[in-house]
Amino acid sequence: MKTNLTYASFEGHPCVFDRKQMRGWVLFDRAEGWREFPFVEIQQYAGLMSEEKFKAYSNLPPLPSE
Repeated sequence: MKTNLTYASFEGHPCVFDRKQMRGWVLFDRAEGWREFPFVEIQQYAGLMSEEKFKAYSNLPPLPSE
């Protein structure tokens, strides 16, 4: 599991990103899992949130390990 992740919401969907690696993932559909998404768009439009608030999303699949 990544240790440098920032937690966010992207258009109402759970989102995590790593500023150091300039990579981000959004969970649009739990059945499909985390989808890598353009980092620039995440940086511009995602709303940051605390890890505690992020974990309030229910039934999240494991975070991306790449």
